[in-house]
Amino acid sequence: MNGDLRQARLRAFALHAEGRSGEALELVQEMLARDRSDPYLLNLAATCRRELGDPAGAEGLWVEALRIHPGLAGVWINLGNLWAEAGAFREAEEAFREALRLAPGLADAWFNLAILLVETRRPDEAESAYRHVLALQPDHVDAVYNLSLLLLSRGRFAEGWPLHEARHHPAKSARQSHPIAAAFPMWRGEDLTGRSLLVVPEQGFGDQIQFCRYFAELKAMGVARLTCAVHPWLQELFATLEGVDAVVEAGGDYPEHDYWTFPMSIPLYVGGAIPARLPYLRVPEGRSARLGELVKEKIRVGLVWKGSPGNRNDANRSIPSLQVLSPLWAVSGISWFSLCKEGVPGGQPMTDLSGALRDFADTAAIIAELDLVIAVDTAVVHLAGALNKPCWVLLSALGTDWRWMHDRDDSPWYPGCVRLFYQFRPGEWSDVVGRVVEALRGLVSSSDGVGH
Repeated sequence: MNGDLRQARLRAFALHAEGRSGEALELVQEMLARDRSDPYLLNLAATCRRELGDPAGAEGLWVEALRIHPGLAGVWINLGNLWAEAGAFREAEEAFREALRLAPGLADAWFNLAILLVETRRPDEAESAYRHVLALQPDHVDAVYNLSLLLLSRGRFAEGWPLHEARHHPAKSARQSHPIAAAFPMWRGEDLTGRSLLVVPEQGFGDQIQFCRYFAELKAMGVARLTCAVHPWLQELFATLEGVDAVVEAGGDYPEHDYWTFPMSIPLYVGGAIPARLPYLRVPEGRSARLGELVKEKIRVGLVWKGSPGNRNDANRSIPSLQVLSPLWAVSGISWFSLCKEGVPGGQPMTDLSGALRDFADTAAIIAELDLVIAVDTAVVHLAGALNKPCWVLLSALGTDWRWMHDRDDSPWYPGCVRLFYQFRPGEWSDVVGRVVEALRGLVSSSDGVGH
């Protein structure tokens, strides 16, 4: 390799390392136009193409690189990840296992295989793969965190909660829980008798609604002053919580406390069974929806068919079109209400309540007037559960959240309240809708009204 080519090659890799994928690709393409025999350059070009939104181009280049040098385990991992993202799970698994055949001690290959095994609902194999990662690389934070979710999804809470603390480790990718800069320490299980504690928000609204049930447990442990910091949309609603002395807006300077904690860290130190006494949230005084005045003789059902597009799993969890749900409209005896903040497209047979949803206290007041909520996996599900309102949850086959667990149609977090309807096949909602239609017909025809 002559000096100029060597310098160009080094420059291309440096550009990519700096996040300048477009420039790196241009330089690599110039070199590949003269000589396509370097599998490492082909791998770099493929990586750049994938990062620039061209998965088909990346796939072709990776396949070409492996034709030249089939022993590159890292390229097999790259190709496996590409296929897994496209839903080609069989091909992806073959690629990961080929990488492991070539390099059995490659932690990244075990890690990506474990993710695929979770998605294809093989939890025992997935757990074994994650433990292989940690045997090879004990400080692999993402593997620790992912293993915690797998254990929690299987109800193995005593094992899962300690590992779940990895979610706020500085080395975790896509971290959503960030410790606050405070003069007082994070609570790590110390005696709380006579102490003050600040609970700060983390992750999404649904997580905060689900875990605020633990605040009463903290008070029972002897906390003298319990302060809860939340987004303004939750402030008035959380003021109804048992055991909370003050609800403040999240961010800014917090008043002095003895300790602070994340809500999802509380179970680690509280231990025991899930506090599942419902309801634990209530409609604040002065909030009321009066939906009963609109329909007196029909079952009132609230509907949420999509969540925030910012959610990493939104493409799987949200229903792409209301047309998918159209069989529901044929069930007589039901009055539909939209609980989506974005409003309802024209021509749909439901009442659009988006203009009445200023915060979660408004949503709670509306839910209180309903007979049933049907929703994809969003914060509204947790709010309905916290209010002890019957709620049917429509769950995707891919990226299903750990808290809905496995192989059950109910939830220990919301006993007697939540009913789960899983997809059987990724992206296929018609079967889910068909089962909901049958359940609705049974609901309408039942003598007791709303039930499960």
